[in-house]
Amino acid sequence: CYPVRSIRVRYLVKVWCLFIWAGGALAQESQWHDHQGAVQTRIVAASHQDSSEMQLFGWEAKLSEGWKAYWRSPGEAGLPVRVFRGETEVELLYPYPERFDLFGLETYGYSKQVILPFYLNTPDTGVVEVRADFMVCKDICIPFTAHYSLQGDVASLASSSHDIRFDAWLQKVPDRDTATKANLGIEAVQVKGVQGMQKLVVDVRADHTLENADLLVEVGDAFHFGTPEVHLLEDGTRARIVVGAMAARGAPNLKGQEARFTFSDGAGNAIDRRIMLK
Repeated sequence: CYPVRSIRVRYLVKVWCLFIWAGGALAQESQWHDHQGAVQTRIVAASHQDSSEMQLFGWEAKLSEGWKAYWRSPGEAGLPVRVFRGETEVELLYPYPERFDLFGLETYGYSKQVILPFYLNTPDTGVVEVRADFMVCKDICIPFTAHYSLQGDVASLASSSHDIRFDAWLQKVPDRDTATKANLGIEAVQVKGVQGMQKLVVDVRADHTLENADLLVEVGDAFHFGTPEVHLLEDGTRARIVVGAMAARGAPNLKGQEARFTFSDGAGNAIDRRIMLK
């Protein structure tokens, strides 16, 4: 907004600038929702768009001390964060999670603060309405459902005050592309043991030492995988990771199943791969 000499015009311009600023602020974020003092949540918008011009949004949570929210596969307890637009579930870009011990059970999720990014087509009305179902746990676990409304012309945002934070959280989302900046890769996967007592032996690589490597495995709802054992090979840029499978009674053989591997080098880089087990 440009300076003007007339006091009246200057006042009108100031009011107009405040109006524009307020509209932009509304377009960037919804109101905070407080959930029994355990967590506060809202929806925030970035100025980024993908190749199909879908807008980037995020479910943001600020968790009180000791409370945890959960990854897409929460482990032995908890429920994942899920976001819906109407009756359609939105695909969340989950950043690589932390590991937690909850009542002696291994779980995966987030503490303190997190943004879970997702893309949406922006409606002509300029109002974005979504719902989130999620659970947070500390000494007890509490499920919540929250409805959010973000109003304003989101599609025309030239910038957002949340852009830098979005960039930081997007860096933590595992890479699904074949090439990664750290040369991360899964070179081989073997299924060992008899049905009901099986384990996975996974050979991985990077362009630096993997002493802090981690691996999360998902194979449907019938299997849960324990804490991985990481064995460094050669100069440490390759490792063999052994993960035991805990199967529900009557679970099928791991061989022939599609597994989803989320592999982290422990230095802020991660990849997401789907591999058929043989």
